[in-house]
Amino acid sequence: MATQVWKCDYCYTFFSTENEILEHEEKCSFNIRNKKCTTCKYYEETGNGYTGSDTRCMKKESEFYNKMQGFKEKYETCKFWESEDK
Repeated sequence: MATQVWKCDYCYTFFSTENEILEHEEKCSFNIRNKKCTTCKYYEETGNGYTGSDTRCMKKESEFYNKMQGFKEKYETCKFWESEDK
């Protein structure tokens, strides 16, 4: 028996109800409208064989420049955010 699920258009996470997916997509870190680090042109994934991928900001004016970012910083809106499309 098949079960219907909903998939986020931005990060491809699955949810079991339509309300859950709508709430998630509105604040998803990969939704470019939210201007989070994960969609910024200065965001860089550096890779780490022990703990998974590490990330850092490559905008020199940013307080996070060239520093590994914690979970909180990666998903907050930054005043230096710029689209990769520029």
